[in-house]
Amino acid sequence: IIDDLALSLDFSNSSQSNKNGTTVNIGAVLMSATRDDPGISTIIKNIALAGRDYYKSKRIHLRLIPFFDQYHFDNELYSNAIKNIDDASMDGIAISIEEQDFSPATISRVFSECDIIVSMRYHATLIAGGVLNRKVLSINQGNTHRHYYNKQKYIKDKYVKNLIEIPYEDSLNYEKLAEKLAATDRTNPKGMSPSTITKTRKSINAKLSKYLG
Repeated sequence: IIDDLALSLDFSNSSQSNKNGTTVNIGAVLMSATRDDPGISTIIKNIALAGRDYYKSKRIHLRLIPFFDQYHFDNELYSNAIKNIDDASMDGIAISIEEQDFSPATISRVFSECDIIVSMRYHATLIAGGVLNRKVLSINQGNTHRHYYNKQKYIKDKYVKNLIEIPYEDSLNYEKLAEKLAATDRTNPKGMSPSTITKTRKSINAKLSKYLG
C-alpha cells in the first residue's frame, strides 16, 4: 500500500498570505453534480458574509478555485452560482474565479496566498491542510456520500490532525458556517512535517519507478 499519489508531487512554495494587511483572502474549492446548483450559491454567500462579519475591519476577497475543470465544469459552476447571489448583500466583498493551470506550483501559490481554505474536495483538503499547513474548513458530504465520509476521516486521522469540519447541510446555514469559520481561524494548522512530506514523496516515487518501470 502506498500513500495518496498526489503526495508524489512537489507542492512547496514560498508564497504566504498577508492577513496583517487590509485584505483577508478566503479560498474556496467547491463541487456539485450539476453546473447550476442553488446550494453552491448559498455556500458562497455564507462564506463571504461570515468572513466579512468575523474579520470586520478587513476587506474580504473570496477566491473561488477551480480544482476539477474538465470541460470548464468548475468555472461554469462558480459563474452560475455568482449570478444567483444578491449583489446588495455583498457590499465590501470581492469575489473572483481563479485561473488555474493545475500545476503543483500554481496550486501551492494560490493556496498559500489564502488565509483560510473552505474545501469540499478530498485532494484540496489534503494538499492545503496536510502539505501546505493552511487553515482548512472542510465541508463534509458524509451524510449524502459515504465514500467521501471515509476519505475525509482518513485525511483527519493521518494527514491533518486538527481539521475543522462542517456537514454539508450545516454549510447552507449562515450561523453554523460562521461558527465553524471562526473556529478554523482560531485553530493552528497541524499537517505533515516537511521531513515527512519529503520522505513520503521519495517513497512513493521509488515505488512507482519500481512497479511502472
